[in-house]
Amino acid sequence: MKRRGAAAAGNGIWILAVLLGVAAFFYPVLFGGQVFSSPDAQAPQGFAVYAEAWRARTGQYPFWNPFIFCGMPSYAALAYNPDIYFPDWIFKLLGNMAPPMLWLIAYYMIGAVALFAFLRDRGALPGPAALGGLLFALTPNLIAVGGHGHGSQLVNSGLIPVVLLALHRFLARGTTSWLALLALALGAQVLRGHVQIAFYTWLVVAIYLGFYVADRRRGGSTFAVPLARGLGGVVLALVLAVLLGAVIILPVAAYTPHSIRGGGPTGGVSIEYATAWSLGWAELLTLVVPSAFGFGGATYWGTMPFTDYPNGYMGILTLGFAAFGLWQTRGRGQGFFVVLAVLGLLIALGKHFFLYDLFYRLLPFWNKFRVPVMILVLTQLAVASLCALGLSRMLALAREAPAAASPAARLCGRLAAAGLVLLAVVLVAGQPLRDRYAAAFRSNPRIVAQHRDSPAEAARLGRLAASRAHADLARCLTLFSLAATGGHFLLRRGRRLAPGLFLGGVALGSALDLVPIGREIMAPVTAPPTVLTRVTEPDPVTTFLSGQPGPFRMYPLEEFRSNRFATFGIASVGGYHAAKPRAYQDLLDAFGIETLEIFRHPERYRFMDLLNVRYLVTSLDLGASGRFPLVHAGPVRAYENPTAGPRAFLVGEAMVEAEPARVLARLADPAFDPARQAVVASEVGPLAGPDVTGSARVVEHELNWVVLEVTASGPALLVLGELYDVGWRATIDGRPAPVVRADHIFRSVRVEEGTHRVRFDYMAPGFRLGLGLSVAAGAVILGLGGVGSWRGLRGRRGRREGGT
Repeated sequence: MKRRGAAAAGNGIWILAVLLGVAAFFYPVLFGGQVFSSPDAQAPQGFAVYAEAWRARTGQYPFWNPFIFCGMPSYAALAYNPDIYFPDWIFKLLGNMAPPMLWLIAYYMIGAVALFAFLRDRGALPGPAALGGLLFALTPNLIAVGGHGHGSQLVNSGLIPVVLLALHRFLARGTTSWLALLALALGAQVLRGHVQIAFYTWLVVAIYLGFYVADRRRGGSTFAVPLARGLGGVVLALVLAVLLGAVIILPVAAYTPHSIRGGGPTGGVSIEYATAWSLGWAELLTLVVPSAFGFGGATYWGTMPFTDYPNGYMGILTLGFAAFGLWQTRGRGQGFFVVLAVLGLLIALGKHFFLYDLFYRLLPFWNKFRVPVMILVLTQLAVASLCALGLSRMLALAREAPAAASPAARLCGRLAAAGLVLLAVVLVAGQPLRDRYAAAFRSNPRIVAQHRDSPAEAARLGRLAASRAHADLARCLTLFSLAATGGHFLLRRGRRLAPGLFLGGVALGSALDLVPIGREIMAPVTAPPTVLTRVTEPDPVTTFLSGQPGPFRMYPLEEFRSNRFATFGIASVGGYHAAKPRAYQDLLDAFGIETLEIFRHPERYRFMDLLNVRYLVTSLDLGASGRFPLVHAGPVRAYENPTAGPRAFLVGEAMVEAEPARVLARLADPAFDPARQAVVASEVGPLAGPDVTGSARVVEHELNWVVLEVTASGPALLVLGELYDVGWRATIDGRPAPVVRADHIFRSVRVEEGTHRVRFDYMAPGFRLGLGLSVAAGAVILGLGGVGSWRGLRGRRGRREGGT
């Protein structure tokens, strides 16, 4: 018992060191009052600010966002689903007592500590295991993910080591408390809403189970749990995780076929769109030199559309000790990490390697993902783990007889000599190397296309990128040579060179390598908290628009992909979301609304009328045309569209057409008058004809419902100029009425002659059923955890009473 307590205390000290290491790196945002302020961090603020205020005012849970794309689901599109991810409740309780970014930094800490514990189970010594956890958490790619506003991706990445730890300990020990944690962590990933990283985690589980099965069949000693019980338990955990996430899964599943992620011809995004962010073969050089293809931004000249940081770099010492570990531990159970590292790297190649295309065609859900380089998190986790195991092996060799350590010592000596020779060459031939790099940079087709009219700027950027790459190469060679030299002396004179001193040197070298890169990635997006609240501050043009009677939409020419106008309850025909409605994207593409192509085709202005666009917002001078009178002057101007149609209107004719391409063709036909006719997806019944008269007035317009007063001279179709979705239900004078898709994107109902009160209500499909399933699964998981903990306490009490 004393030995077990001492070991626990020793692990506790290393865990504290890991936590302090993460806290020290993120000092500016933990203790310096700073926040991450990238555009992706600010984008969700607009609707969230409005929705929170609306929720406080109405007491209703917001499911719909009417302010972008003519409306879209906010909950089912994973754009805004507050209070569903239960760990956030802890940070809400802390409120203003906690730093604003603590909820994010906590997952760097969780990932590092969980990986430390997992590596200890896999045989790593405490110090190397702690360093492995830190190396994973402080990988530049992971720093960039959190710093650049991808909070859900970072949270789910930080939970991967938790899943691995719980999975391993259940298979090794069989306790239900670890099974419960496995289900809880997997379910939490689903609830956090980053489906792609959650899917990758299930891939990790499947690979680990493969090694578990192989170990059990050959009578290995890594896992103690029998095969049937182990596989059955993991299947149970996966089922519970799905049920725990049902409150998200069911609404998302209902929306996905109608979004650009699932509404394409293949049931997902196109392979070209999915693989745009693929790591090029040549960019594998960034594994050893971070700025081999520029450091991101204007100096990036790789194969991806753009990037702000080096995606693949994980530390030269991390790679070096991982390779040493593989050489020294062949056949010692490290196959899982090798498979994970190689698979992640090959998938990250995307369109440059056949594996991604194979998975795209064969694996369920894979065709809904994009950004292949995102899977590098698995490679980086595996390499950090191999590094910890390699360091552990080197420290163990240093304690063995010199003869046993001699081959490794010789290898380290040779590597040190080779590194020093290469470093000398790099330093001596510095200018020619930089010149060749700069020439390659300038001649790259990407750079040529970007700077066709500014060759001087291309030359300047080339020199800048070359200097950075040369400096990084020299630094990496220096650190590599020093580490190899230290390893040589450790293995030659292990009794004289303290292993702790060597480990400290490796940690310092890794810090000198990774910390400056991570801080450089963070610096442009670190700012005072006022930056995040700035989007909630009205400017002259939003103040003007907020004072206009509605409902109406505006067309922000320069800010078409901005969500900030939703903060003020101003509806835009633009906006940004990675899973925007498919039907609306079809409309944007067909009529050039998003690309400003519409202004080269004045005959298409009627589509702005149809979309209820009353104002155009721009810094450009549109007065010369006379088509749009200026109604608000300033740096950002507002022009009125005098022919803008109303948000709701009556038509007396309806043509049935369900094929999207034919619907768009009819809408484009100059003979089609959207104020008198509608193209509907299904029969609506007899209508009064083109001479029908009447009015449609919006009397209530809230997030989840719209109420209208309608008067019609005969049977007519009421068209509400807002996005159709399967979650919308309608009542006419309190009686249910079918909602029909009209004009490709709108929702409509048939009304009879006379005056009526029409109400549209929205509920995310599957939400109520999913909520019940999630609550039930949560209770089962807590029960499993409680039973496992009670059994563990009883076992420990029995051992104490027995004197063991």
